[in-house]
Amino acid sequence: MSWVSKMDSQNLTLFAFTINFIFGAGVLSIPYAFLNGGIVSAGLTLVVASVLSLITALWLFEIQARGQTIKAYRATTNQADAESSELLSPP
Repeated sequence: MSWVSKMDSQNLTLFAFTINFIFGAGVLSIPYAFLNGGIVSAGLTLVVASVLSLITALWLFEIQARGQTIKAYRATTNQADAESSELLSPP
């Protein structure tokens, strides 16, 4: 093996490890696990992951709705406080 092809091989390995560190172990290991695990376990894993993702999305929607409700409540009470202070202030 020549020196240039050895460097290319090392660069490819370095690139693969860098991508693996950035995206986590799943980028390189999940396709391999699905290949060796079979269609049933891969399908079951996808269904479980999809359900967990759906639950997480629903939690985010609920948090967003609560945040908007709190924001609207604060705007309403601040407006009411401002109006009451204008009524109570001397002319």
